[in-house]
Amino acid sequence: MFRRLLLSLSLLTLAVCALAQSGTIKGNVKDAVSGEAIIGANVLVMGTAQGAQADIEGNFEIPKVKAGTYSIVVSFISYKTDTLKDITVYPDQTTMVNATIMEEGHELTEVVITGAKVTNTDVSVITEIRKSDLVAVGISAQQISLSQDRDAAQIVKRIPGVTIINNRFINVRGLSERYSTVMLNGVIAPSSEVDSKAFAFDLIPSSMIDRMLVYKSGSAELSGEFAGAVVNIETKSVVDENSLSVNITGGYRLGTTFDDFYTYQGSNTDWLGFDNGTRQLPSSFPDDNLSNYLYDDASRQKLTDASRSLPNIWGKKKTSAMPDLRTTINFSQVGSIGSKRLSNITSLSYTNTRQHIEQENYYYDRYVASEQKSDRRYFFNDVRDMTNVRLGVISNFTLELNPANKIEFRNLFNQQGMSQVTSRTGIEDFNQYENNNLALNYMQRGIYTGQLSGKHSVNDRLSANWILAYSNTSASQPDYRRIRSQRQVGSTDPFAIVLPPNSGTQDAGRFYSDLNENVYTHALNLEYKLNPDAEESKQSKIQGGYYIASTDRDFKARWFAYGWSNLNNQPSEILDDYTFETIFSPQNIGFSTTSGTAPYFILKEGTNFSDAYTGNNLLTAGYLSTAIPVGDFRVAAGVRVEYNKQELSSFDTNGRKITVDNPVTSILPFLNVAYNLSEKNLIRLAYSKTINRPVFRELAPFNFYDFDRNANIYGNKDLKTADIHNVDLRWENYPSKSESISFGVFYKYFQNPIETELVGGSNLIYTYRNASSARNFGAEVEIRKSFETLFASSFLKNFSVMLNAAVIDSEIDLGNVTNQEQKRAMQGQSPYIINAGLNYNDFESGWQANVSYNVFGKRIFAVGDLDQNATQYEMPRNQIDLTVSKSFSEKVELKFGIQDILNQKYRLIQDSDRSKSINDIDEPIQNYKPGQYITLGVTYKIY
Repeated sequence: MFRRLLLSLSLLTLAVCALAQSGTIKGNVKDAVSGEAIIGANVLVMGTAQGAQADIEGNFEIPKVKAGTYSIVVSFISYKTDTLKDITVYPDQTTMVNATIMEEGHELTEVVITGAKVTNTDVSVITEIRKSDLVAVGISAQQISLSQDRDAAQIVKRIPGVTIINNRFINVRGLSERYSTVMLNGVIAPSSEVDSKAFAFDLIPSSMIDRMLVYKSGSAELSGEFAGAVVNIETKSVVDENSLSVNITGGYRLGTTFDDFYTYQGSNTDWLGFDNGTRQLPSSFPDDNLSNYLYDDASRQKLTDASRSLPNIWGKKKTSAMPDLRTTINFSQVGSIGSKRLSNITSLSYTNTRQHIEQENYYYDRYVASEQKSDRRYFFNDVRDMTNVRLGVISNFTLELNPANKIEFRNLFNQQGMSQVTSRTGIEDFNQYENNNLALNYMQRGIYTGQLSGKHSVNDRLSANWILAYSNTSASQPDYRRIRSQRQVGSTDPFAIVLPPNSGTQDAGRFYSDLNENVYTHALNLEYKLNPDAEESKQSKIQGGYYIASTDRDFKARWFAYGWSNLNNQPSEILDDYTFETIFSPQNIGFSTTSGTAPYFILKEGTNFSDAYTGNNLLTAGYLSTAIPVGDFRVAAGVRVEYNKQELSSFDTNGRKITVDNPVTSILPFLNVAYNLSEKNLIRLAYSKTINRPVFRELAPFNFYDFDRNANIYGNKDLKTADIHNVDLRWENYPSKSESISFGVFYKYFQNPIETELVGGSNLIYTYRNASSARNFGAEVEIRKSFETLFASSFLKNFSVMLNAAVIDSEIDLGNVTNQEQKRAMQGQSPYIINAGLNYNDFESGWQANVSYNVFGKRIFAVGDLDQNATQYEMPRNQIDLTVSKSFSEKVELKFGIQDILNQKYRLIQDSDRSKSINDIDEPIQNYKPGQYITLGVTYKIY
């Protein structure tokens, strides 16, 4: 019923037809021979009275041209008049027209004319930010091209106030990723993770990004769920010419490439990013829980057959890590359907990378103040070898019915597979065991999102756009194998394999999980201009619309462990004599009738009722806003109302029904006041109320053992939706069309913020809870400056600098929570962020270079207590990247890059003495070095 409603609404909005609306023509006029600007050149839109004169740089601008196709006449005294035909003006867009004209007496053999909507340059992005009614920052495709950035994850960290976590997830203004909402072409992007509200930015290749805008203040037309930012990624759609280019990039990671590297036997489709079923439970495997089988003869045979049906692969293979490979094929095609213009841009990408990490893990009991240290429970050395494969396709189609009507069909598909071997050695101090453990893990995830959208102009006053979207997220972790062996510290005896007394998650265990999530979305946005004939900055407008999204998720997991099959046949020497690869061979699986002889083991299932859940979420939102100029002020105000019903169904471990039925109506007002101090300076004051909802995984009672952390993770069904009040005050200066300087302060007040906390146990346990309230206060500065006007040197003029930094002070109120620090920073909140970049660009020679720097201040990774588990902090990590590129012709470009030059350690440290600062007494939880990464790539444009 709901999906039919979405389709009906889409067909209704598609029926909107158009007459005309206005756009802008901008461009440049130069001498065809010398290339110098022609000051005062006349540019006229044929058939109208509209025109302009070129300024001292040859630039001109003709605003408020009715949408349509025109001929443009360019003339100047002593020059031949030239007519540029078929220049199309689009509603609320800028069409760029660059022309060269010839002096009388000269013959011009070729005139190159470009006429296209431009949204992907620094000028266009900065212009949009300046005119926006919101506090916003962004980055254009032009700026992206200056770096070696491969995907959106690397790009977004160059945006002011934004840092990247785990090379995939964003952190804005020092807030954790849960406080940012990512939109893909105007639709909330599907979560790519099982356990968190996060979108993996590495899914989108940089070559397909038109621009990225980060909105730091709220607005009625934006999602109301954020506190850090709403990030809108616009992928490329409109193209003007046919093209085909190929990029091949090789990668060398220090400490990995050409060194020893371990893998394990998987499937023959691993190289495509998915398992072909080799790791899945066999089709003959029983659907019902193995613990339900009685030990009669028939059941014993079924258990034996099931246990033997799983592949006996518990060994790792030693290889040498080959260089990384990344390939991208981009092509665009322009055609027509009758008289209608149809274009397509497609990107096919493939990556195959490897990383070797040596990681230290620690866990402690209580802190002993008299000794100024904690009693250690264990210390492990992990050697982790990961192979990551990603196959991606982005294909966008645009059908231009006429200048006022456009239909777009955008598609993104991404398939990722990660194969990992973790070898663990170390000491369990509490029982004085030396360990030799192994984990074989494979995780695959797929995302598809498709959007059918339309943009229409009814007249000069009214315009509309609509979106009908579907997305699917799937994730599978088939046959996650974990096995332990141990011996007494100081012993030279062989390591004895550990079997659990019953089915367990750590010892001789196999874990399987599958997740599937569907999202159906429909949105409609309307804009009505009250005075369309006024200049753009003086126009008043009313906006309204709605956003509907229905989400359904299904998750299920099964887990098993090998144990003794007969209480009277458990010879301990068997655990010493066999290796991981041989102990669970088929001849050892089954039920023995004779003591001391094979078989010895049987598969036992530990899956309980809480290992599956279903979730449904219905979000309906409507909004109304207005923007009105009042003298030198521009006031934008409005309200968004979101009704969200979140439902979850599961069980506790004892089979008792657990349900979440949480309907919440949120009224979210916003106000933005901008004051123009001068043509190049303005001040903004913004207020908005926003929210933050728990995600399905945070509510679900499912308990997962994470081998890499040696920790358990489970949810909390009682989590509440958090309310956030946001205030921004910001001064902005625009020295030129490609430069900007800004300084701002902001304040945020949280009610019921959701945090990750630690709970005591034999292992680390992570879960979630609401605090009572919290507040953040911060200041940030941003500078984008070219050296062109600062230096006379032709070399120095090619430089530009980008600098942004933020400092944030936060404090949380725990309410009635006891046994914890009553005043501290919010979990996930960094006290400072610094991003800086120095760019060099010499268009004539084809050389480009970029050096970037990024760091964030220490932030709480997980909240501890005053007893056993101290609060864990993620420590600052300075990162410097260098990229250099050289264009040898219009067809060939070479790029070289070094990422993470400093290669500083990733460090988690606990505040052992509860001093709220990290000192020599505080003890490590986890640390590793990712390794410097060197890339060399070539791009060849075939046509």
